[in-house]
Amino acid sequence: MTNRSKLFTLAIAAIAATAASLPVSASQGGHNLIKSSMLNTGVEPTGRGMAELISNKAQTFFQIKVRNLTPGTSYDVMVDGTVMDTITTDASGEGRVIHRARAHGAATALPYDPRGASVDVALLGTIILSDDFPSTPQQSQSRVEIRFPLAPGAGVGGEASARFRELAGRMKFDVEIEGAVPGTYDLLVGGVVVGQIVVDASGRGEINFDTIPDSDPNDADGIDVLLTFDPRGQAISIQLAAVDTFTGTFPLVP
Repeated sequence: MTNRSKLFTLAIAAIAATAASLPVSASQGGHNLIKSSMLNTGVEPTGRGMAELISNKAQTFFQIKVRNLTPGTSYDVMVDGTVMDTITTDASGEGRVIHRARAHGAATALPYDPRGASVDVALLGTIILSDDFPSTPQQSQSRVEIRFPLAPGAGVGGEASARFRELAGRMKFDVEIEGAVPGTYDLLVGGVVVGQIVVDASGRGEINFDTIPDSDPNDADGIDVLLTFDPRGQAISIQLAAVDTFTGTFPLVP
């Protein structure tokens, strides 16, 4: 599983740090905060991760928090492919690693700088959670939304479209079909089947992916599928009985 492209990791969320673990002096505003949700690669589907860095004149603070991983397990933290740290989960599957660097004193620099680097949580060499950590607070406070129509094949009725959104490193990807022949369609991203879209008698169907899935059937978007891939720059194909019905290459940028 490849990391999200560093060039296009533009996350939002000028969210003030409210966790007690964050240094009060460093949590004065979003202009000091870089925050990014980690992409689950699908190996441990329930796992979640968040990386945060706060920097001001007094200190630099960095932490990675994980939850819903295998309890009592030590995971490697890899920065640009090199093991730099370890996170050990407790009995509930939660774990955290924290580093602080003071402007004055013994610890004047972090042991590694995550900004602009790939940051992965791995087990025995297999990446479980992945992130291309933003370089600046401005990047982490940006929002990405891309809408893209998929081209129908010859003689295919109806239309299909895809939409990508990113917010604070959290990614959502939705594909929708309208006016098509009823049936069960395969959705392929980069040549790999990632899900199925059931088109009902009205000719409509959709699938919703989320890096932090919502499993509430009462939610307006229905039950989400775990998003384990970044669709940007990938070939998208919707197939019925192994025949392309809608295709296109999803844009890298809006």
